[in-house]
Amino acid sequence: MVKKPISIADILNSPGIILDIAALLLIIGAIAPWYSGVSGWDIGGGKLTIFIALIMLSSAAVSLGYIRSPTLELVFPILSVSVVTGFVVFFGGLTSLTGQASWGLYLTILAGLVTLFAAYQAFIQRTRAKL
Repeated sequence: MVKKPISIADILNSPGIILDIAALLLIIGAIAPWYSGVSGWDIGGGKLTIFIALIMLSSAAVSLGYIRSPTLELVFPILSVSVVTGFVVFFGGLTSLTGQASWGLYLTILAGLVTLFAAYQAFIQRTRAKL
């Protein structure tokens, strides 16, 4: 049996895959130190964003079926996790943004936007499932 290759439309319609991509962007952005006008070079924010990325990865793994556990499905629902982490990452990145921001901070803000897109796709799928 030949498997159908995955297309861009399949990726864009799967909130789990989108959340995985956002988590990878967030990890890469967290590796780079951030420069903030308030605190100077800050590596503490990177530690927090790696923790948030791990939450996103676990939610995506549960959503995609790689981890099957009724408890984890209740703890890490994809819609709630993507909404909360998307807002935290996006607005946290915006508040840290100064004129001298590094590329890691811009990548973190992009990851926040991608996470909010995953939340939108999860909401659309949930709405269509109820109809």
